[in-house]
Amino acid sequence: MRVFLSGPITGHEKTYKDDFARCKKMFEEQEHEVISPIENDVSPKFDNKAWIEYLKKDMDLLITCEAIYMMPGWRDSYGCCIENLIAEKFGLEMWE
Repeated sequence: MRVFLSGPITGHEKTYKDDFARCKKMFEEQEHEVISPIENDVSPKFDNKAWIEYLKKDMDLLITCEAIYMMPGWRDSYGCCIENLIAEKFGLEMWE
């Protein structure tokens, strides 16, 4: 199954790369295809204009998946909440 990882980045600049890598490894070990949005965001800039552009890219990836994994802390992330809403509307399986 193709799984999209949704996790907080803003406010987690020192830890988000490790958090996403751990989740990706966990799902790959279960033989899922994992879409980690940070792999497409080579050097995120933490400003509003860049954030919107990254979110647009993430939406393009998200709608190609069958499931979304909501990483710890997602409810405190505006971007994750948007990804969750889109995933729900597209009928993706939701995992936490």
